[in-house]
Amino acid sequence: MILTANSLKDIEKIIPSNVTIMDLKNKIRLNKKDKNIIILAEYDLLNADAKKIIKQILKIQKQCQKKKIHIGCKINNEDVYAIILNKSNHKLNIKIYESLEIILSISNISSKQERIEFIYDKACEYLDTEKQKLNYCDFKNDYCIGKRNPNNGNPVKMGCCYHVSVIPFKKNTLCKYLHNKDCTTKCFACKLFTCDAVKVKYKIKDIIYVDCFFNIIQKIILKATVLTSKEAIIKMLMIF
Repeated sequence: MILTANSLKDIEKIIPSNVTIMDLKNKIRLNKKDKNIIILAEYDLLNADAKKIIKQILKIQKQCQKKKIHIGCKINNEDVYAIILNKSNHKLNIKIYESLEIILSISNISSKQERIEFIYDKACEYLDTEKQKLNYCDFKNDYCIGKRNPNNGNPVKMGCCYHVSVIPFKKNTLCKYLHNKDCTTKCFACKLFTCDAVKVKYKIKDIIYVDCFFNIIQKIILKATVLTSKEAIIKMLMIF
């Protein structure tokens, strides 16, 4: 979890003496003597450039894993990974806060696959929540807003899950992961996609922790692998 404080004195009072404060405002240097660290981010700096701060944290995480340095400490029986120094009384942007929490949650996960799966699952959960909240596909009697009145041909059931094959002249076919009108796998590309009939558009760069965590090739995989199982996508992401 992340705590907030109004001054450095408040931070020094609650952090154990054996924990090093890693101030993101300064140049990051990890010493051999460091066993435990806690990350300190300033409120104004974080709001100004959240992506820069998150990328910096990811670099620190890699260094800590190599040097076997633990990120976080116990404060009031809670695992605290970072503290935000907030000298003003303004609230932090909730999306930035949530992105920071997700990135910090992988601090002590050493397995590459577990880290990838954690970020992947969180991104899928976010897109599911957004779709449910906004109801932008607007299904009625199995026809979505884009397929009820198509430009060409007859109305098509099941929306984007009913796709046109890449092989010319082959008939449309339902996604094999669709059962009882529900997706049985977590396909990020399908969740990310919205057709021309839908005004709501999502991009990878809009999900800060996904944009910062994955490299360019991994982002292409995330965007392009529609109608694909989560397991297959994770295997591809692991390669790069």
